[in-house]
Amino acid sequence: SHPYPHPHHQQTSTMPHTNPAPSSPVVAAEDQQPDQLAARRAALNIMSWNVLSECYFKDGKGDYGHVQDTASIEWEQRSNRLVQMMAASQADVICLQECEFSHFESCYKPKLAEYGYAGLCQAHKKRGDNHPQGVATFWKEAGLTLVHALHRSRTMTASLADSQGRT
Repeated sequence: SHPYPHPHHQQTSTMPHTNPAPSSPVVAAEDQQPDQLAARRAALNIMSWNVLSECYFKDGKGDYGHVQDTASIEWEQRSNRLVQMMAASQADVICLQECEFSHFESCYKPKLAEYGYAGLCQAHKKRGDNHPQGVATFWKEAGLTLVHALHRSRTMTASLADSQGRT
């Protein structure tokens, strides 16, 4: 659930909801056994996140007017928390929605590079003042490389390959 859900949006899923067994604690990578680490390395961990574009709550647009704690959405504080949580996830691939183009260049790209991520932001002819946000994809440079990217008005596809050439 999003920490600042939009009052008009509903979450739906066709997947059955299951809760993890209480006896399955999350174990930090450094505390895992070698066979657990090998299994984690064989998997591709992907995080997808709508990061709440600042343009939707500043300048009186009101899409997030229901958020009472405005200090928690101030960009300086929020951007640092967002990047910290992304890095802490240790995801191989991070997909962002509502990523402001200016924030991609000034925040996400340089800060996530410090954690070993390369990134690509949606590039389209409609990008500008009337369309200030889009999607972005980041990947761990140590294990993945960008093979191909396709940009459209409201979407971007990034094809990645691992060190063995698997896409």
